[in-house]
Formats: sequence, C-alpha cells, structure tokens
Amino acid sequence: MASMANSTLIGTMNMLGDAYNPFEFLAVDDAKFMNVCESFEARARAVTWADLDAQGLNELIEACGGAVADRLKAMRSKEAWAAMDDSALEDDNKFFDHRMNLIVFAMRRFDRDAATCADKGPLVWELTSNKEWWQLLKRCCEKGDTYRKSPSLLAWDLLCCVVASEDASTFAETCKASYLNPDNTERHAQIFVDAALNVARDARMGRCVLGLQEFPQAGTPRAAVFEAAFKTAGFEVVRAVRSCALVHKGFGGGGEVLADGGDASIGVDADAVMKTLTRDANGEPKYDKKTMAAFEGTTAAKVLSVRLDGVAYHALHAKEPKTPEAAELLAKFLAAHAAACGAGPFAWLVDTNLAKESTDSAFRREVEASGLQVSASVPTTSKRRSRLHGQCYDDNKCHKTVVAAKDKFVVTDGALTLLPTVPDLADEAHPVTLPRETWPADHALVAAVFAPSA
Repeated sequence: MASMANSTLIGTMNMLGDAYNPFEFLAVDDAKFMNVCESFEARARAVTWADLDAQGLNELIEACGGAVADRLKAMRSKEAWAAMDDSALEDDNKFFDHRMNLIVFAMRRFDRDAATCADKGPLVWELTSNKEWWQLLKRCCEKGDTYRKSPSLLAWDLLCCVVASEDASTFAETCKASYLNPDNTERHAQIFVDAALNVARDARMGRCVLGLQEFPQAGTPRAAVFEAAFKTAGFEVVRAVRSCALVHKGFGGGGEVLADGGDASIGVDADAVMKTLTRDANGEPKYDKKTMAAFEGTTAAKVLSVRLDGVAYHALHAKEPKTPEAAELLAKFLAAHAAACGAGPFAWLVDTNLAKESTDSAFRREVEASGLQVSASVPTTSKRRSRLHGQCYDDNKCHKTVVAAKDKFVVTDGALTLLPTVPDLADEAHPVTLPRETWPADHALVAAVFAPSA
C-alpha cells in the first residue's frame, strides 16, 4: 500500500531553453502581438530580389567570395519569399557562427569585433539602427565561412534584417516586451517559482521535487537568476552537466546524486545503460542511424538522477521517438536506468517528446509491461508558430495550433494522483497557446502527488 507519510509533490516542465526569436511562437489571444506578427509576415512575403539587391546583396556576395553568386542565382527562379524553402533553409538550425539575422537571433548577444554571436556584446535586436546590422552582416561574410557553405542563408538573413529594420521602432518594442528578453528574466523566474509553491500549497504538500528540462545553461546570467529565485524560496537546486535540473524542497538536504548522463564519472553511466539496449553483444547497432543518434547522442546525455529520502527521482529530456519501436526503446531505458541506480521506489519526471498517438500508445504499453505506472495523457504543450522562423515553408508547423501530451511521470508501485497543469491546457472553453507573457515557457508545469508503496 502507498505510504502517505512519504507523499511528495512531483512536477516536470521544459523551460524553453535556447530560443531567441521573439516571433517564433504566437500567443493567439494577444491581439496586439498577433497584429504585429501579421504585419511583419506581410512585409516578408512582399520582399523581392530587387529589394535585396537594393539593400546591398551583391556587395555582400562579393565579401563572401567563392561560388556564392552562382549558387544564389538558382534561387532567383522563384520569388524571394517562395525561395526560402526546406532546401534553402536546411542549415538554418545547424550554422550559428558569423551570421547576422535580426529576427531569428534577436535575443542572442553579438560580439562586434569577432562578428559572431557570443556571450558578450549587445543583443542582436539592438543593432537595427543606422544600418549597423548591414555593416556587421558584411563583416560576417568577410570573417566567417557560414555563407560560403550555405549561400541561401545569406539571402534569408538579409531578408529578415530588411523586414525588421523597415519598422525598427515596432520591432524594438516587441523585443523589449518579449518573454525571451533577458531584462525580464527575474520576473520569469519568479513566475515558475510561484507556480511550484502554489501547486504544493494547494496540494498540502511540504515536500516537492521538480524535474526541469532546458534549465538555463550553467554559469550564465540567466542561470544565476533562476537558481537564486528557487533558493530564496527554500529549494535545493541540483543541476546536470547538460540541460536538466532537479529542484527540491522539504527534504532537509541535497540528496545523493546517482547519475548525470553528461558525466560518466558520476555514479551510473546512462550512456552505458543505453548501449545495453541499442547494441547487440558485439557492439553492433540494433536500430537505424537516426534512432541510434537520438538515443545514444542526446537522450542518454540528458539524464539527472538523485535519491531523496529513499526515493530515486530521475529528470530526463528525451529526443523525440519517431516510431513506435523507438517509443518502446525509451520505455525500456527508463526501466533499465532506474534499475542500474539501485533498488527502491523511483519516479521519472520526463519530457518524452512523444507527439503522436501511435508512439504514445507504444510507450504506454511497454511501460506497463515493465510493471510500472505512467501518468494519464493530458495536454502539456500547445504551440502555434508564425512564419518568421527557419521553418517558414512548413504548412504543418505554421499558423496551426499543435497540442501534445509530451510530459509524463513514470513511477513504481504506489499512488499517483495527477493535478491540473499550470496553465490548464485542457480547458477547451479558454484555449491557451504557449509561450506567452504570463507563462514564458512552451510547456506547462505538470504536477502530481506520488505516494510510493510502503
């Protein structure tokens, strides 16, 4: 039977991580923001190659050298906006150095001397005035090789800069108010801390464990603010080498770190556990290349395990399992890694990234076959993207609200009572899309009361 004396509030949330584009996600009930997005999207669609030429495209091409001109010539068979297709933008999320894009990298800092995004310097959106952005874009062409490797990114970055700079005052106003603006970090951290405290209070739980994915990168100013906010509220913060953290309160100590997927020297090596599942006795892969890379290269690295008062709590940010077979592999890994961390009750606080019913069902079947419990599927993400980002060409991802039940708890025997998410994404009468000013993350906080079997 469950031990109510050992009951703990558990919660999990993906905190948005390295997002920089203030126009990527749309808050559908924010009329002012929606109007601004529509205006900027209309501007983007209206940009012509002649406009880009007038903004110095040929001079930028010359600054790049090489065969950039020839490779861009083929794009001109389409209108400028239509040319920004999946082939043209396939490297948008791969190349980051020596690029100037006022919209896509708005909230990154830019080192003028090095002509690249870095940890120091002004925020990119602050470089819209007096054509400074163009001079820096030219320096990127001269000092780096990104545009020589992917000339289509030069056209894309120039187009975005033109759109932003044409109405620099509105663009600046939007960036200042954005949930991504680092000037708003203290307020955002307090939103998450207050949400956790309120859920624990309403559930009458003195003990609380939060599994946070995409926690701010260690050593950054944003991380310092978030860590201070949680500590001021009485939480202990245990963070992983990578992007996970376990934040807890009411246990009277820091707990025992059992595993950090990014550091094989700490306790259980999550990657080694993963390889017992992904490879045969001879070390040969048992899955396709994409699945192997997703599980060994990403999922196994984003694990943090801590034992508190006899219960092991595991935070995980999984790479999306694309197939039912991959979803089953994820469930097997949860059971195997927990077993490797030792006997006793445990709870996984996990962003599964399961976006489809078929993969979700396969995951559930395998979890239950392992003798474990999985929380009910409730909406934990509700996203609506604009066209002002690197997947602007994808009709399946733009201007469509996509709801998914990605965040879950997987636990051993005991009572698991799911609580309403914060914000409540299941309220169809009042639809919500994330992120938004009042909730600056693209996942809701999912919480439950877990009482392990005595």
